[in-house]
Amino acid sequence: MTIRSILVPVDFSSASVAALRFAAMTGERFGAEVRALFIWDRPMDVPRTVMVGHSDNRRPLIEVMRENVALECDDLRSKLPEELRSIAFDIGYGRPAEVIVERSSADADLIIMGTTGRGGIRGVLLGSVARSVLRHSTIPVLVVPHHA
Repeated sequence: MTIRSILVPVDFSSASVAALRFAAMTGERFGAEVRALFIWDRPMDVPRTVMVGHSDNRRPLIEVMRENVALECDDLRSKLPEELRSIAFDIGYGRPAEVIVERSSADADLIIMGTTGRGGIRGVLLGSVARSVLRHSTIPVLVVPHHA
């Protein structure tokens, strides 16, 4: 198996930062491109039709929220250790496990992800997103604990 591209889903939790570090080392070792993917899932209680702004400058709320997600991602990325800031970051929209599997099948040879994310419950060995990705991925998945 040749590893040319590694996809790393991130939510900036300690587990995802550990996975990003491991992916950077793995990418360097195999000469593979490492791409981080931050996924935003639209809150179910925000309809696509809600508009915000003044009468002459109204925009869909969902558009404003997406712009804020991009700004938040940039802010969080700036707080990463220096050696990880050069990794390419993408933003995906939708249900995290579905987006990860879809993106990885299109252009990755390996997924490296944390065991649990920001929503992780203490004491749970594997989060629901990681479990779902393991179950549905068509490519290898390496799961990294937050203390790695």
